[in-house]
Amino acid sequence: MKKVGFTLAETLITLGVIGVVAAITIPVLSAKIEEKRTINKLNDTYAILSQAYRRGIAEEGSPEGWCTLETKGGWTEIEKCSEKMYEMFTKYLKVANYCNQAKTDSCFAPTYKNRKGVDIGRGNGMHRGFTLMNGVSVLINAAPGDNNTSTWCSTSINILNQGKSNIAYWDYVGICGTLSVDLNGKSLPNTDGRDFFAFKMYNDGIAPMGRLGAHSQQNFEGNCMGTSFKNLGSCTYWVLENKNMDYLRCKDLSWNGKRSCK
Repeated sequence: MKKVGFTLAETLITLGVIGVVAAITIPVLSAKIEEKRTINKLNDTYAILSQAYRRGIAEEGSPEGWCTLETKGGWTEIEKCSEKMYEMFTKYLKVANYCNQAKTDSCFAPTYKNRKGVDIGRGNGMHRGFTLMNGVSVLINAAPGDNNTSTWCSTSINILNQGKSNIAYWDYVGICGTLSVDLNGKSLPNTDGRDFFAFKMYNDGIAPMGRLGAHSQQNFEGNCMGTSFKNLGSCTYWVLENKNMDYLRCKDLSWNGKRSCK
């Protein structure tokens, strides 16, 4: 009876092909899985912070009354309001760790890179922070755009529907501050749009940075897509809205154009 089977050479060739295919597909699949985890964690963090902020507003009134920024006070007054915001958030959140960005017990890395690999510091003048139970680090800065204290915390989260002239300007100078988050604390990659994201605080809620119509220093096209990098965190709204991080692979994405690499 004639026996049928593979020769040693055929077996080795088959194993080689399988190895090549695996070497190509496994990193791609791993990257997609990691991105999915990032998207889910960012979404969960947004919900946690939003709920805490809304509770603070419901029980303690509008944030514009939590503290007062004196026009001539400069950074001293901003730091006082940052401290007040810090106290409010930690009051309504389950916190795993408290930290002071100015000291060695920081929750964040010393510096962060843009997606071109250039160190651009921490951004947003961050000082006080904490780590949530899910391992996400959060830092608070009460400064409005250009440190414009006269319009601090004067803008609604629905600024795009308010019909104000120069909407982008008001969405920049009228905020109550910025919440910066690192989804895995001080661990790598410490890169904007990979593990670093940010939200802006308004007098009635928080919203992800990089929304359509945002100020030029915080928009998606100019900052997240990599032409200016004025501020960290401008990829945040894209991730939450489009459920992808395709800006890591494509250079032609925009709110009015392509929303994915496909």
